[in-house]
Amino acid sequence: MGSYSTMLQIVFVCRGNTCRSPMAEAYARYKAGLLGRADFAFLSAGVAPSALGTGRTDHASTTLIAAGIPCPAHETQGLTDALMADVDLVLVMDTSVDRDVRGTFPAHASKVRPLMSYAAHLGGEVADPWGGTAADYARAFILIRAAVDGVIAHVQRKG
Repeated sequence: MGSYSTMLQIVFVCRGNTCRSPMAEAYARYKAGLLGRADFAFLSAGVAPSALGTGRTDHASTTLIAAGIPCPAHETQGLTDALMADVDLVLVMDTSVDRDVRGTFPAHASKVRPLMSYAAHLGGEVADPWGGTAADYARAFILIRAAVDGVIAHVQRKG
């Protein structure tokens, strides 16, 4: 998976594409940039975005900014068959999203992995902070950050 001559495309997927997956996308881009890894492309999508084309929640943006992560504009998008066909790896935030992605896109199920499998020492999944407090978002981001670091480290070890 992934080499310097090939662009590795990864999509982070959550329920609505307003909290967890856009935070993961922003952090992954930031981290890959720090490491000089121009061979990664990161996207995010939701299995059930309620308002296509809206942005991240305020708490998600504030969480990124507080961590020093660049927070460019974000527009929500739904996960589509075309997007699934284009990416190499689909990282899902929780078991409900995993079930929805695999059920909706069975032809691409081999690409789907739980994000937290890359930070298995922390266990569990990334709970949806939508509608929660800033602290809920901060807790989710701690898990996202650890798992994204694990994804990048895994790909670097593989080539």
